[in-house]
Formats: sequence, structure tokens, C-alpha cells
Amino acid sequence: MVVGEGDGDRWLLHYMKWTADGHIYCGLASSRDGINYARVNGGATTLAPGEPGTWNAGRIALREAPFQVGDTWRQY
Repeated sequence: MVVGEGDGDRWLLHYMKWTADGHIYCGLASSRDGINYARVNGGATTLAPGEPGTWNAGRIALREAPFQVGDTWRQY
């Protein structure tokens, strides 16, 4: 799933990263032109799965676009 959201003069893309063992993590990418994106912080995880045994232990799914509240970006 691709979610792009304008933030001044750059575009932010919250994306799902799949691992070889089937887990899904979320990462953030940024672009100045909306076409060429670079991973933020080297592709560091922005939304990690929960602890083993919890309902979200293996996969995180992006369904809604991120939105800004004050100086904080949120996504549920």
C-alpha cells in the first residue's frame, strides 16, 4: 500500500517492508519531487510489530493516510 502526504516542499511515503520470514514492518520515505524517494533513517522501522503472542506480533498493515496534529504525525 502506498500512502503519500504532502509536507511543505516534500512528500512522505509510509510503506510496508516485508521480511523473508513473513513479518511486515513500516518505514518512511521522503521525496522532493513525488517521484524519487529515499528511505528516512536508512529504512528504520517506524511502526514495529508487537511482542510475541500479541495480535499484532507479525504484521502491521497501513490502511489510513498519516495525518498531522500540531507538530506530530499520527497514523492508526
